[in-house]
Amino acid sequence: MAELIKQDQKDRQDLMAFRDAKLYMNIKRRDKIHQKRVKELVSQNQLYSADDYYNAALIMQHSSEPMDYALAHVLAIIAAQKGKNKSLLLIADTFDRLLLNVKQPQIFGSQYFGKQNQPFCVEEPYDKNVLTDEIRKFFDVPDPQKTLESLNQMYNIQKNEINSNDRSVKKNDTKALQ
Repeated sequence: MAELIKQDQKDRQDLMAFRDAKLYMNIKRRDKIHQKRVKELVSQNQLYSADDYYNAALIMQHSSEPMDYALAHVLAIIAAQKGKNKSLLLIADTFDRLLLNVKQPQIFGSQYFGKQNQPFCVEEPYDKNVLTDEIRKFFDVPDPQKTLESLNQMYNIQKNEINSNDRSVKKNDTKALQ
């Protein structure tokens, strides 16, 4: 599990990759491999610790299939039952992803979306009235406005780094031509 989650999380460090079709397809291809392995481990009863269940849930929530989201949700619940408090947010995340995938509004407001060169926003549909803010806090769901600010700040930093690298490459190319 340790190597699977390491690879999974490495794919998610670059927010720009999710806005580039080719890079995104490569991430999804690797996700499918990781998810297949998690399903094998689950079917062989090879998950033991709270961390195993948490990491397996985290990998499965990166699917695009309703039953994979359902499995992720159950694995996150088990991780929480085994003492992984960090799993409460993952329970909310997996439930919202499942709801959105079956064309229902998310209820925790834990899922965000960002189109190329546009700011991130809470993914719609989102029914804010099903749960209270107190319930969302119980599940450690962060304030949506703060999350959006953080996502957009990270995206802008990464975008600026890429733009800076492009300028320095062009500057070096010009020097090489002289």
